[in-house]
Amino acid sequence: MKNNKPIVIIILMAVLLFLVILNITLNKKQSNFDFDMLKDRNHFLAGPMNAALEKPISACISKFDGKVPEGDLIGKTEKETKKMIQIYMKSMEKAETSDLLYLLENYARLINKLFTQFKPHDDRCDEKERADALFSCFYILKNLMIMLYPIVPTTMDKVRQSLNLPESIFNIDELGVAIEPGHTVGQLQEFFPPSDIVE
Repeated sequence: MKNNKPIVIIILMAVLLFLVILNITLNKKQSNFDFDMLKDRNHFLAGPMNAALEKPISACISKFDGKVPEGDLIGKTEKETKKMIQIYMKSMEKAETSDLLYLLENYARLINKLFTQFKPHDDRCDEKERADALFSCFYILKNLMIMLYPIVPTTMDKVRQSLNLPESIFNIDELGVAIEPGHTVGQLQEFFPPSDIVE
């Protein structure tokens, strides 16, 4: 009987090579079903993300006659938006979205920071700074809405309705384009209702 050792070694090497290649091609991050993390994510969506979506619309309705004010992009608005759009486009191109939601959450926080710093909802603050801040918030909000649409389409469609924008606004070419000053917003809606995850 012939010696089968060389054939067995070749087969084992082929299997090992296959496993190495398979491991390289698998996504770096595995799915995570950690319920505490999911609760934290839900808390963020129901809290700071809701605030980022609601504050500009609410301030516009109550303090600017429901119209997007004329203003300039202030602070890190333009720089951070360009950076976020580049990351978003690359991530979507490569279908590598594992970190994208975290990055979009951080991008949304810019709205809350602008409200904290420039208080567009407070008549006692400088009018030009308030208008610039709110104009910047709407710029961020529109981009955020477009980028979140593939992830939460129903909720982002509610945001679109509250912004009184056409469905065509979800076109990728609309990224980085500001809402026109003087545009009238619609009614404020509930976007991410708080809910508990059953364990």
